[in-house]
Order: sequence, then structure tokens, then C-alpha cells
Amino acid sequence: MKYKEVFKAFILALTWTNAVAKTYENQEVVLDSTSSGSPTFEDDELMVLNNAKVTLKNYSSIKLPAGISLTGGSTLTIITPGGQSVRNELLINGKVKIDSGSSFVYDGSKLTYASGPDAVTNYNFDINTGADGVYVSSDSSMIITLPALLKGVATTNTARIHIGGTYQAPNNSPIQILGKLQVLSTGAKSSTYFTDRLWYLDLGPDKIDNTGTFSMPNNMSGDIDCECLIAVYGDIFKGTNNAVLHTLGYTGFVVVTPITIDLSKGPYKGTSDFIYNLVLPSGQDGFKIDGYLYHYDPNAPAARTIGLLYLYDAGDNVALTSGINGIQIKHTNPVKTITMKVDPSLNAGYFKGKRIDEIPYRYPVHNYANVLEMILFEPITYTTITTTNINEYTTEIIELIATAKPRGFPFNENTQTTITTTIYNQLREETKIIDLGNGVTEYQVLDYYLSSLNDINHPFGTSTKIVTYSPPPPSVTATTTDYYIESYWISFFITTDDQHRIITSSQTVSTLRLENDYTTTVDLGNGVFETDLISHITERDENGEPTNTVRTTIKLTFGPAPPAITKTVDLGNEVTEYLVISYWTTTNEFGGLITTNSTTTYSPPPLTVTATTASDYIESDWISFFITVDE
Repeated sequence: MKYKEVFKAFILALTWTNAVAKTYENQEVVLDSTSSGSPTFEDDELMVLNNAKVTLKNYSSIKLPAGISLTGGSTLTIITPGGQSVRNELLINGKVKIDSGSSFVYDGSKLTYASGPDAVTNYNFDINTGADGVYVSSDSSMIITLPALLKGVATTNTARIHIGGTYQAPNNSPIQILGKLQVLSTGAKSSTYFTDRLWYLDLGPDKIDNTGTFSMPNNMSGDIDCECLIAVYGDIFKGTNNAVLHTLGYTGFVVVTPITIDLSKGPYKGTSDFIYNLVLPSGQDGFKIDGYLYHYDPNAPAARTIGLLYLYDAGDNVALTSGINGIQIKHTNPVKTITMKVDPSLNAGYFKGKRIDEIPYRYPVHNYANVLEMILFEPITYTTITTTNINEYTTEIIELIATAKPRGFPFNENTQTTITTTIYNQLREETKIIDLGNGVTEYQVLDYYLSSLNDINHPFGTSTKIVTYSPPPPSVTATTTDYYIESYWISFFITTDDQHRIITSSQTVSTLRLENDYTTTVDLGNGVFETDLISHITERDENGEPTNTVRTTIKLTFGPAPPAITKTVDLGNEVTEYLVISYWTTTNEFGGLITTNSTTTYSPPPLTVTATTASDYIESDWISFFITVDE
């Protein structure tokens, strides 16, 4: 790159021996020892990357005493030079902050060391922060590829790296891995298994003082995935809800908050045995261990599958059992039981003895005198029988019968082991009858049912629920015809049948027949008809209940009114007048139909005299009028 040549010329012109770091922002930079001519990169200032990509290449020594701060999606990549048994070191102190989608990438795959002691002498990877600690945000990562080892894990002078800090009173050196921490071991895996050519990762600080100060709380909730053996010297898991380590092994030098250890990457194959390198201190309780599998090699039938080493002090005595309750280690001095959650099919035995091999460590630790070694055998095969007992107080008891296969080498047991455990005892349901008044009742059933508990010693419990059986409201059904409507009132109630099952029953409590009003036509004869309304009035008692139906008839139309009548009145002097009485149907002030009449009088006008006058006479005519009828 052109930039590299300019930077190289700049360094040569000033004859610097060290590459000087700075704040890198919005740029991509490659710093290469082969270009600068110096094998060392060192800067006393905090190395800051913001939206930058910086690569440090082929340096035998990188020292950043103030630490690193990567933000804004930055990437710091360190690529070591190649070589076998060559000196190489990475030292980062101060603080490590990897935030906002940033990454720290270390590639040591070009380096090879003959053994653990060779690596201890020539190789040093140490991220050892102060009070600011190590922080990897949830969207950031730290990915480390370690050099290859040509020889397996040693009991002393083991190849190891460190990611953590050092306690300096009163300041703790915290560690927060919220994102991804991945450690890869170059050449450690064969076609089937990992070999024992593994590194140790000392994770966290040398110690933790809970009364000291913290710049941030420890938090190990991220994705921690390591092809190596993790060693812990302080409870870095305190405050983390169920931290999970995916690893080939774990060594705890102190009792820590219960975590989950996923050993499914393993076991690794040692010189003669399959090894799950899980080392726990006396009193370590509550771990959940996933991934245990029994391994058998037909070419080496004596090869054991070692599950864990449990360290304890002189003067104490321990024994181990495994089964549906997990792994339990029982102490005698003081009396206590340590439980680890595992697959219930795990079949384990153990050896006890004086501690012979030195457990490798970086910092001073408690030196336990004795060790219990757990050996895995063929998994337990379960056969289950469920029995049900019913008595006055309970409805069922379920029993699990587990049959274990015989344990092989070195125990050579031929007898079957049967474990019988009552896992559930359910109480009988209770029924209460509640009177709601007005003859209405409801049933409340207190029911007991099985529930799972997060407790390996008591996996099942009894929970309760109340079921209320209430009757539905009364129902009204109606039958309708042209002449009446008949209603049925149906009442529901809760009861039990002959098998004591709760059912809903019903009864008809009352009926009501309401007659419809209707009209009818009456033939009065002589072609005369009238229309009547048949009306029904329901009488009720003081409670509003119907008692009687009264039927009445109302005439809507009558027959025709009588014909008119004519009367002749003799007024004398041969004078008469006629009276005509007429009838018709009408309504009164109440709307009722009535027949009324009127009289019309027909009287003759008075006499009329007419005169005819001529020249020779006058003639008078008297005209008389009278009332009569025509034809």
C-alpha cells in the first residue's frame, strides 16, 4: 500500500526504534514490523480506534501499558510472525474497552511451541488491566487464535494466557463479557477428538474483594466459547444470571456462583484416557453440567472417561453418587451435600486418594490435600413402572423404578441396582357448594395437579387451582300461534350425577300462556254483519305472577242503522206536514260506537194569492200548498 511506504519512510527518516500509536479515526492502517524494521510496537498512551481498522503485523513484542479503546465499529487485528519456539509477547494493561460493534482479533496460528514449558519460556499473552477492567459490549467481540502446541497438557509449567486484571486495594479489576469471547486452539483437534495439546485461559482477576470498589460490576452473560481449559480465581459470575461457559475444561480455585458448563466440545483424548477436565474446589455446589458422554475405545478397552476432579481437605471424607438426582458428593467434616445437575442417565463411579499431580495455576491458591476422581460408565438404562393408589387422602402415587447397568472397569460390578423413588403424591380434589340465594348454588372445586420444580432433589411439586361451576341464567322459550304465545321458564342448576361427576341440570319452573287479541265477524242475518274484537287481559298477583286471563268482546262494527221514519202531522184546515227521522252510526266522546238520529220537518208554504188584471176585470187566484209523497 502507498500509505505503508510513506509511513515506512517516515519511520526510517526519524530512525525510531518503536512504532508510535495514536488515535485512529475513520481510516485503515497497517503497521508491519517488516516494513518498519523494528520488532517492537509500544505506546504509553491509550490506543484509541474510532471507526477505524488497524492491523499490527509481524511484531515480536507489542506493549500497550495504557490499554485500548475500540468504538464505532473499529477492528484491531494483531497477526504474529511465524516460527517455532520463538519469543513473542502481547502485553495490554490499563483498560480494555471494545464497544459499539467493534472487534479485537488476535491471530497467533503461525507460531508453534514444543511443549508447555517451551511456551512458558518464550510466549506471553497477558491482558492484565487495572481498575477500569475488561469490557466487551453485547455487539462486540474478542477472537483469539492461539499458537500450536506439539506436546500435551503438562502438570507444571503449562501453556497459558490471561484475560483479566489485578486487584490493587481497594480497587477491583472487573470484567464484563456481554458480547463474544472466542478462543481457538491451532492444531489441537484430530479427526474425532481434541488432543491434549491445549492451552489454559486464566479468566478474570487474580482475586476479588467484595468490600472493595468496582468501576463496573462483573458480568459474564455473553457468548464464551473456548477450545481451551478455563481457570478462575475469583467469583466473576456473581450477579450474572446463569452464566454459560462452552469449553473443554474448567478449573475453579474458589467457590463461585452456580453456572452452566457445556462440555460438549470434549472430551479431549489424553495419553490413555478420555478427559473432561473439570476441576472443582471443596464446597462448589449447584453447577449444571451439559455434554457428558461415556466414551469407549475398542482399541484401548482400559481407557477411562474421566468426568471431574473434586478437591477437598485432609480430615474430611467424601463419597459420590449419581442418578436421577444428579451428581451428589457427600462430605462428613463438616456434613454437607454438594449437588451438580447432569443428565439423569449419567452412570458414574469414583476413586479417592491423595493429590499427586499438581493442578497448574497462575496465582497462589489453596492447596487441597485430597482428590476424588469421577469416572463415567455406560449410561443408566431406565425402565419405568407407574402405579396408582387411591385412598381417603390422595388420588395417585407415581413411582419411578430405574435399573442401572453394571459398572465396568475398574469396579467390575455384575449386580443390577434398582432405585425406587416416589416422585409425586397428589391430594384428592375438594368440592365446596356455595349457596347464592333464591335456590341457586354453584360448585367450587379445589384441584391439585403436578408441577415441575427447578430443584434436582425435588423435581416435582403440587400446585392448586380453583374451578368454579356456576349455573347459566334462566332461559325462556316461546311457542307462538295465531291465537296465543306460550312461554316456558327453564331454570339451570349445578349438581352431580350417579358417578359423582359435576353436571348442569335443568327444570321448567313456570309456564305462561298469553292469548293473542283477534277479530271475528258475526252474521246478523238479512245480509247484515258486524265485526267484534276479542281481547284478553292478564290478571297478576302481588308478586307480578299471572293468575287469570279475562276475555272481553268489543264490537268494532255494528249492523246498519235503522231506516228513516216519516211521520205525517195534521195541522188542521186540511194542512199537513211531514217529519223525517234519520239514523246513523258514529262514535261518542270515549271512542265508542253509537247510533244517533236527526229529524227533518217538511211543512207546506203559506197560501199564495195571485191577481190577473185586465182592462175590463181583475181576477184573483188563491193557491194552497200541501206536503205529500210522489209515486
